[in-house]
Amino acid sequence: MLVWAAACCLSLAPMTGSAQTTETDDYYFRFRQTIFTKHTYDNLFQAESYTGDELRAGILSYQWGVVADKKRKDAVIDTPERADLEMTITDAYGREAFHKVDSVIIPETFKQMKMMRTAQSIETSVPVVCGGQYNLSWNIPYFSLYKDSVVTVIDAPSVRLRFGKAMTVVGHDVDMWAFYNTGYPFDVTQFTGTEQAKLTLFSLTPDEQGNAVPNELKSSSKTLDLYHPDEPLVAAMDSLELTYEKPEPGEYLLNMTSECELPNANRQFTFSVNDTLRANVTPTQTVYDVAADPALRYHLTMNYRYPYVQPSGNDKVPAVYIFTNVLKPQEDEWMKPDTLMSGVSKIEGAELAKQTLDWEGDIEVKGLETQETAPAAETDLVAEVVIFFNDKVQYRTVIPFTYIPSTVGIRSAKTRANTNAEAAWYDLQGRTLKSSPASKGIYVHNGVKVVR
Repeated sequence: MLVWAAACCLSLAPMTGSAQTTETDDYYFRFRQTIFTKHTYDNLFQAESYTGDELRAGILSYQWGVVADKKRKDAVIDTPERADLEMTITDAYGREAFHKVDSVIIPETFKQMKMMRTAQSIETSVPVVCGGQYNLSWNIPYFSLYKDSVVTVIDAPSVRLRFGKAMTVVGHDVDMWAFYNTGYPFDVTQFTGTEQAKLTLFSLTPDEQGNAVPNELKSSSKTLDLYHPDEPLVAAMDSLELTYEKPEPGEYLLNMTSECELPNANRQFTFSVNDTLRANVTPTQTVYDVAADPALRYHLTMNYRYPYVQPSGNDKVPAVYIFTNVLKPQEDEWMKPDTLMSGVSKIEGAELAKQTLDWEGDIEVKGLETQETAPAAETDLVAEVVIFFNDKVQYRTVIPFTYIPSTVGIRSAKTRANTNAEAAWYDLQGRTLKSSPASKGIYVHNGVKVVR
């Protein structure tokens, strides 16, 4: 941990010439800087909390304390409209490792100090991915404040693996990087500059016995550049990249091999690419006339590949739940609709855990007329369809329809559909819109989804 404090007698207007020369009548300001490691990196480049005293590679934190010692009770703190905080990190050989200019944090801090009448703290995080000797500098030109600090950042030798953010979602490329790091301090003679590294991606396909069989898809290799005998003050690091374009849903294995003597240089990593449920809900009627037909029906198709459906909650076998909630929209489109009744259908079977979900059928809901909450007159309602499996909601949509209790009698379904349900617009929460939507989004109109 590095601590540095500067006490300076400053006016709140920009200064010319050398800093820290005169004392303001209002306040005496001191800027205190502390540098420490907040997080280190694990083998997958995930941040881990660090509480030690050494500066280690990872997320370094600049922590600033701005103290104002009051000279007069009626003193006024003027907030600068712009006061840049510039931070730069360069390694021992003058190469820039980080640079940032923050134009907001200093004015905001002075606003808080003015309002609270107390000292304020600022924290800014900066990444340092490998160890070595570094020069850390910060500069606030508005106050003519500048400070350089030479620090030693420790790091262990490692091979860290990083994946792209969308690696587990179908329809996206899988990006993989392996970072080979000598650590610091290190022995430059340990490496020759001829070490080979290779990444190989396999798909894992189950055989008839359920065992995963690897099938090679793609590989990438290179000679690692880790031999830098003339630069012993900074860790040497090189990377190897492998990209696989839009893989199908399923299980995959990444095999890492290397000739360099670094921890985890030879290992395997498995991951999955998850599918997104493709579902389509088609209403078979826009009018639910109890006298003519006591059931509300819609046609549902579903297709989903991986990960396969697993038991949820207390289920003994894999199951897909289809919830149908009958909702009454409020007059105020921003209010939550009233739930009049809920129905549930269930598709289950042990085979769902081993194969693609590919299902088509009709769903019906009965009993609305027996509910105490059932409307006594013809009413526009919506049916919210929610599909749930693998412990989460996979799909949600709404179907508008007109409900007619048996006491109303049978009228022309075509006329009612044209004048009521098909004329209305709904959002995906089942709320009725007052008019045709002007903003972009997904809506339901005439019983189908409309993208604006």
